[in-house]
Amino acid sequence: MGRPHEPPMPEPLAYFFTWPTYWTWLPGDERGWVEYGTGWQLPNPIRKREAKARMTEDACILDPNDVWSNRRLQTIAAFVVGDYMP
Repeated sequence: MGRPHEPPMPEPLAYFFTWPTYWTWLPGDERGWVEYGTGWQLPNPIRKREAKARMTEDACILDPNDVWSNRRLQTIAAFVVGDYMP
């Protein structure tokens, strides 16, 4: 799908994906946080403590040396860029 009067875009050299994983950026976090429909919020230790108390699992922290994490990231990346084949 070309754009008139513009050269075609080359394939990207790389993709950079970033996102918070399960419970690694809680409401009330000391870095600030975003509340849906309200926007950016200041740190709130009480809110963070309440959110942490509602956690049903441990926080998901990706480890670059963990094979499961690497395979999962590769699958997500392939899906996003359109190379995913189940």
